[in-house]
Amino acid sequence: MFRTVREKLIISFLLVAMVPLLLLGFSTYIQMSNSLKDEMVLTSSNQMTQLDYLIANMLKGIKEDTQMMSALPAVTQGESAAPIYFDTKVDTPVTYQEPGDSIDHRIFTEFSRYATTHQGVAYVYLGTESGGYIQWPATKVRKAGYDPRKRSWYQQSIKNPDQIMISEPYQSYLGDNFIVSTTNPIKDQNGKIIGVMGIDVSLEHFSRMIEESNKSNSGYQFMFTRDGTILAHPDQNLHFQNISLLAMEEGNSQQENSGKMGFSDYYKLLHEPEGFLETTINGTKVFINFQTSLATGWKIATVIDESVLIAKNRHVALVTGVFILLLLLFTFGGTFFITLYLTQPLEKVVHHLETIGNGDFALRISDTLLKQKDEIGKVAQAIDSMQQSRYQAEMQLTCSNEELTSLYEQLASTEEELRAQFDELWDKQNTIERSEERYRLATEGANDAIWDWNIQSGEMVISKRWLKKLGWSEQEEENFLSSWWKSIHPEDQLQTRESLKAHLKGKTEDYLWEYRVRGRSGKYLWVLTRGKALFNEQGVAIRMAGSYTDITEHKMRELQIQHMAYYDSLTNLPNRASIAEHLSAELEKKEAKGAILFIDLDNFKLVNDSFGYENGDRLLVQVATRLKQIAKKYFVARLGGDEFIMMVKGIVDAATIENLAQHITLAIDQPFGGDKNYFMVTSSIGIALYPKDGNKPDQIMRSADLALHQAKREGKRCYAWFQEKLEHEMLEKLRIEQGLRAAIEKEEFVLHYQPIIDLHTGETVGLEALIRWNRPEHGLASPDVFMAVAEESGLIIHMGKWVLKTACLFGKELRDHGRDISIAVNVSVKELLQPDFVEQVAEVLDDTGFPSSYLELEIVETLLIEKFEVALPKLHHLRAMGVQISLDDFGTGYSSLSYLKELPIDTVKIDRTFVIDAMKKSAHAAIIETIIELSHRLQLKVVAEGVETEGQRFFLRKKKCDKIQGYLISKPMEKEKIWQYLEN
Repeated sequence: MFRTVREKLIISFLLVAMVPLLLLGFSTYIQMSNSLKDEMVLTSSNQMTQLDYLIANMLKGIKEDTQMMSALPAVTQGESAAPIYFDTKVDTPVTYQEPGDSIDHRIFTEFSRYATTHQGVAYVYLGTESGGYIQWPATKVRKAGYDPRKRSWYQQSIKNPDQIMISEPYQSYLGDNFIVSTTNPIKDQNGKIIGVMGIDVSLEHFSRMIEESNKSNSGYQFMFTRDGTILAHPDQNLHFQNISLLAMEEGNSQQENSGKMGFSDYYKLLHEPEGFLETTINGTKVFINFQTSLATGWKIATVIDESVLIAKNRHVALVTGVFILLLLLFTFGGTFFITLYLTQPLEKVVHHLETIGNGDFALRISDTLLKQKDEIGKVAQAIDSMQQSRYQAEMQLTCSNEELTSLYEQLASTEEELRAQFDELWDKQNTIERSEERYRLATEGANDAIWDWNIQSGEMVISKRWLKKLGWSEQEEENFLSSWWKSIHPEDQLQTRESLKAHLKGKTEDYLWEYRVRGRSGKYLWVLTRGKALFNEQGVAIRMAGSYTDITEHKMRELQIQHMAYYDSLTNLPNRASIAEHLSAELEKKEAKGAILFIDLDNFKLVNDSFGYENGDRLLVQVATRLKQIAKKYFVARLGGDEFIMMVKGIVDAATIENLAQHITLAIDQPFGGDKNYFMVTSSIGIALYPKDGNKPDQIMRSADLALHQAKREGKRCYAWFQEKLEHEMLEKLRIEQGLRAAIEKEEFVLHYQPIIDLHTGETVGLEALIRWNRPEHGLASPDVFMAVAEESGLIIHMGKWVLKTACLFGKELRDHGRDISIAVNVSVKELLQPDFVEQVAEVLDDTGFPSSYLELEIVETLLIEKFEVALPKLHHLRAMGVQISLDDFGTGYSSLSYLKELPIDTVKIDRTFVIDAMKKSAHAAIIETIIELSHRLQLKVVAEGVETEGQRFFLRKKKCDKIQGYLISKPMEKEKIWQYLEN
C-alpha cells in the first residue's frame, strides 16, 4: 500500500504524533471532569454545613430561651393559675385578658413578648402537674378534654428532669402544623417539679431556611430524620413522607422503575452518616451529597442534576477537541514538508543504483551527494568507491586463481606427513579420556561440586551431578563458564568479578565468596565458592580449581532472621531499627534533601477499648496498606503503636508535600471494616525537611515529632510543618520544668493571698491562696508562666502539697491572733485524682492544727467532664471531714448545670469574664442573675471574681451576690501585707 520511504515516513510521523495527542486530550478531559465533580461535592458540602450551622444555632438558642423562661418567677408560680381543660365537655377559646396583675396574665404576657420577637416560634406553653395549661397564641381553640400531662412532650421532659429536651418532629395537637418541641421542667422554690415549660418551632421555618439556601444553589436541598421522614423539600407534597417514595419497589422490573433510585442507594442514604452517590430520581440522573447534623441527628442532602455537570463537561470537551485538532493540522503540514526535504537525496541515490543495476558503470554519482556529511553521503561515497574498485577486483581475481593452483600442489605433498601425525595424536587422546573418566568419578562422588578451570584455554570441568541440580541444558553444559557468569544474580555480578580478579592478581591467598545463581526453573540458589589459582614463573594465573557448596537453606534462615530484625511483624513494614539505618544512610549523602512525614492516628486507644485489640491490629494493617499505596516509591515504615513514618527523598517543594499529606489524611479518613460493621479514625501529620530542619536522624525525627504535636494541638485531623519556634517552645518548657524541679528543692515558691469580702457587711471573710515562683534571674512569675508545664509534667502534685500545707499554717496563725478567716486553696484535676488525696488533706489538717471547716478547696469545671465518677466519692469524703468545696470559674464549661445538684459543693464562684462585661452586655448580666438565683435555690453561696469597679459591686449587691473578690478590694498580697490589710 505504501511503497516509498517518503510515504512510510509521513504515515509513521502522523501515527507517532496522533496517539500522544489523543491520549493527552482524553486524559485532560477526564482530569477536568473529575475536578468539576470534586468542586461540586465540596461546594454542596459547604452549603449543607452552613445550613446545619444555622439550624443548630437556632435550636441551641431556643433551648437556652426555654431554660431562661422556665426560671421566670411568674412561670414558677403558674401551677395554681393555669386553666384546666381536661374536665370540660366542649371546646374552649383560649383567652387571658383578665385585668390586673394575675399570674396567668403575666405568664401569657411573657410568652407573647418572647414569641413576637423570635421568628419561627409556633407555640409557647406551660403544662402543670395538676393538668393546667397556658399557651401563646391565645387565638387558638383548646379542644375539650385536653390534658397536657398525657402529651409526649410533657412525659419526655418529666422523665429527664435534669435536661432540656428536643423532641423528634410531630404533628401538633390541633393538626395545623408540624413542629419540634423544646421542653424543660419547672420547679418551685423548694425544688419540686410543678410542670413543664415548652417552646414549639414550626418545621415551616426550616423549610423557609432551606428555600433561601436553594435560591443560591445550582441544585436543591432537602432534610429528613434518622428514620427517613422528609422534614423539608421543594416539593411540599413530600413533606412528612418517607424517602422510600424515592426508592424502587422490590420485585418490579428495572424498566418500570427507571425513574427512581435503587435500594442500595436508598439504604446508603438512610443508614450512612455521610456520603456521595449517583442515582435516578423522577427519571432524571442526579448526584446526591448528604451528611448528618451533629446537633440534631437529622440529615441534609443536596441534589444536583447531572445535566449541570454534563454542560460543563461539554464545554471542556469542546475546548480540548479544538486544541487537539489544531495541533494535528500543524503536525500534518510540518511532517509533509520535512519528509519531502529528507527523502530527496535518497531518491537520487536509488536512481543511480538502478542505472548501475542496468550494467552502466560509466556514470559517476554527483558531487553534491558525495559531499553530504550524513548517512546518505556515506552511502554515495561507498557506491562511488565500489565502482572504482570493480576493475581492480577483476585483476586481483585473475592473480588469485594462479596462486590457488600452486597451493594445491603443495598440500598434496604434505598429506602423507599429516596422516602419520594423526595416528600419534589418537593414542594420546585415548590416554587422556581414561584420565578424565577417573576424575569424573571422583568429582561426582563428592557432596560439593568440584571444578577445574584452564584459564589459558577457557575450558572448565565440573561435577555432572551439580549440573543436574541446576537443570541446565546440554548447550549450557558445553559453554559452562559463559553460562555460569550469565546465571549470577545481577546484584552480585560486580562484586563477584572484583573478588575473582583480586585472587587472580595474587592479592588474596584463597578465593572465597558467596553469591546467587539462577537454575533452569528460574529460582536462585545461594552458592559458597572456594578456590585456589596456580601461577607460572611470571606470576600469571594459568589454572584454578575449587568447589561450589549449596548454602541456600542456611542463607534463607539468615535472611529470615535479618527480616525479623528490620521489619514489623504485624504490618510487614520496616520497623524502628530499619528507619534509623535508612535515615542515617540517606543523611550521609552530601546533597541529600527531602521530607519526613510523622503520621499518628487520632484516638486510636478508643478503637482498642471499644472494638478490641484484634480489630485495632486489623486497622493498623489496613492503614499500612493504604500508606504503601499512596507512597509508591517513597519509604514507609511503622515506628510503633499507631505511629508511621514516610520519607520523601529529593522533594522539598511545599505544595507537593502538602498534597501528599492531604492524600494521606483523606485515605485514612475512609471507613475501615465491612459495610455493616465499620469504624473510622482520623490522622495527624507532622512534617519536617532535611537538612533544613535537621541533618542527623534523631534531630530530624524530633523536628517531625514536634510538628506532629503542633497538629494535635490545632485540633487533630490535619498536618503541621515544623517551625523553629516549636523547638524554642519545647526548650522553654524543658527549662521551666527543670527550673520547677529545682524550685521545689530550693523552696523558691511563695504564696500571695487575695481577700474575699462579704458583700453585705463589708467584712473580710476569706483569703484565696495563689502561688508565685520567685524565679532566679527573672523575678516573680505568675502561674500563667509555669502552671501548664507543672500540670503536664506532674510536678503540680508536689507543688499542691506545699501550697496546701503553707496556706493552712498561715490560716492557723491568723486564728491564733483572733482572725477567724477561711483559706481557699485551688486543687488541680491531677491532685484530686491521686488515690491518697483525701488522706493527704487530713494529714495536713492534723499537722497544722487548722480547722477543716475553715479550709475551702476550689475545683474547676474541667473535672466534671474528665473524671466526674472518680472525683465524686472523694468530694463526699472531704465534705464529711468538714472541708468546704467551691466550684471555680463557673459558667465557662459545659457540664455545670447537669451535675450541679449532684456535687457536694458549698460555693459557686462566677468567672471574671462575666463580671467584667456585666455592665456592657445584657446577656452576661442575665447569666449572672440566673446563676445567683439558681445557686440560692440550691442553698449555695455565690462569690463573684474579678470585681474592679464600684458599678460592678453595686450591680452584684443588687442581684444579692454573697461575696466578691478582685482588684477593687485588693490585688493578691504577700503574707506580711495581708497583716497590714487586716489591721487597717
